Amino acid sequence: NFGTLSLNTTGNATIVDTDALALGASTVGGALNLTVGGDLTQSAAATVTGALTVTATTANISATLTNTSNDFQNTVTFAGTSFDEVALTNNNAPPGVLTLPAGLSNLTVNHINAAANLTIGNTSVSNNLTLSAGNTLAQTGSLSATAGTTTLTAGNATLTNTSNDFGTLV
Repeated sequence: NFGTLSLNTTGNATIVDTDALALGASTVGGALNLTVGGDLTQSAAATVTGALTVTATTANISATLTNTSNDFQNTVTFAGTSFDEVALTNNNAPPGVLTLPAGLSNLTVNHINAAANLTIGNTSVSNNLTLSAGNTLAQTGSLSATAGTTTLTAGNATLTNTSNDFGTLV
């Protein structure tokens, strides 16, 4: 049980916490693998040069990584089906591939750099979907958020999959 954890390493880091984890100011020069048994939050910005992988070990986990100075420079993966909510803010342009779990209730992805493109694959949430890109918002699979509100913000948005299903589009 780490409580709040700050990392500063030039290489890879793997952290396993049996309950909630708050990520403090962190710089990881390689991959960062986090396994949590409770909600994941952060108290300061994180920079990860390699891949970021977050795995939940118990049901209904929320991952909230929304510091506006976050710099995730490679792929970002939320592994498994134990996540209920994911909120991610990234200031890197362009960010790497984003892999999301099935069964989300709410999803917020915010790529705030003016040059940042966000391409999202098959994604289905049971409630609210919020996607924001500083430049282009595109998709490689269908998007679905039938019971809640879908908010899309981008300089350019190309969402033409015929299987898209938005309940209330704002």
